Amino acid sequence: MLKDNEVYVKDLIFGCSDDTQNANFEKKVGVLSGIMGFSRSPDSILGFEPGLFDIRQDGSGGIFIDSGTVISKIDQDIVGRNAYRAVMGAFQSYYDAFKLERMGQINEGFQLCYKNRPGGFTGYPFLVYHFEGAQYVVDPENVHYFNVDQGYFCVALKAGNGISILGSWFRQNKRIIYDGNTNALQFYYEQCSSDASP
Repeated sequence: MLKDNEVYVKDLIFGCSDDTQNANFEKKVGVLSGIMGFSRSPDSILGFEPGLFDIRQDGSGGIFIDSGTVISKIDQDIVGRNAYRAVMGAFQSYYDAFKLERMGQINEGFQLCYKNRPGGFTGYPFLVYHFEGAQYVVDPENVHYFNVDQGYFCVALKAGNGISILGSWFRQNKRIIYDGNTNALQFYYEQCSSDASP
């Protein structure tokens, strides 16, 4: 039984990287068609064409949810388009419009970082993954990495090589359930700090 704010996504491969290494994705390409793409919403600013994030015949591509990956990755090796660069370019255009000062190389390895103004900047955007039949919203505080002591913030995304991964940083305060009987993923917002120990 689904809760009021619960979403149901059918035909999604889910599991740890070790579990999926020997999966035969070629047989599942048709089933997984269109699972993820930022263009599925009329509100999208990126204009990714449907199917861009599908698993390709060689087994590359697609998007995986991996509990062992902290920082989410967006594939930079998609045929004909660097999706990572497009997403980061949208973030850069957004923040540049506020005339925020870019940071150079930082220890955490993020590519797009800005100094936080005295008094603080508060216009942080959401990031939305548009799955077929569902939208997975990443709240602004989880889209970014904040270094309060040194006064900067970064977009918490890294480039993927042949694959996109929804990492644990973007899954904060989300209850995610995989139903193996129906081969479907369910997710909904939940305040995880309220979880009680068994």
